[in-house]
Amino acid sequence: MLTVEINANTMNSRLYPGDFRAARLFDFMGMDNAELIVDMEKIIHLTSPQDNDAVMEGGQNCLDMRTLPNPLLFQWESLGAQVIYKYKIIPYNCNNYYPMEEMVSEPTKATNVTLPLKPNKPNEYYGFYLYAYKNDRPIGSLMIHRISNGTYGESNEYRFRVK
Repeated sequence: MLTVEINANTMNSRLYPGDFRAARLFDFMGMDNAELIVDMEKIIHLTSPQDNDAVMEGGQNCLDMRTLPNPLLFQWESLGAQVIYKYKIIPYNCNNYYPMEEMVSEPTKATNVTLPLKPNKPNEYYGFYLYAYKNDRPIGSLMIHRISNGTYGESNEYRFRVK
């Protein structure tokens, strides 16, 4: 496994908006001269409903997830012209953290989307995922840093609840 991380934005820590990452499995066994091309993905800067350019409080378990009003505005900075963003909203069960269903999954050229979502039941939360593509190649993805009850975590999922 090859993992590459570039801290391109030195105004923040590694794997924050503006940085790049890639991970690829490879096998060079039996090859004399091998070349591995790795596409780097830029970390997308989410600006609403929270800014992912800082460590977010909570989100490790259902009891400390941020509860947001309905409808919900998701907004992010552009990664350039002719970029297609694909977002997903998936409801999860808090008891086992398994996805219940894929609720919304849409492509857009816009850098924002407003979604009316059903209020969560007490044992549910939503996960928001965001990916960027240009010419059908992945060029960006969301990364969230959070701290909850003294425990630090990273993921590609923005966790929240809806009133």
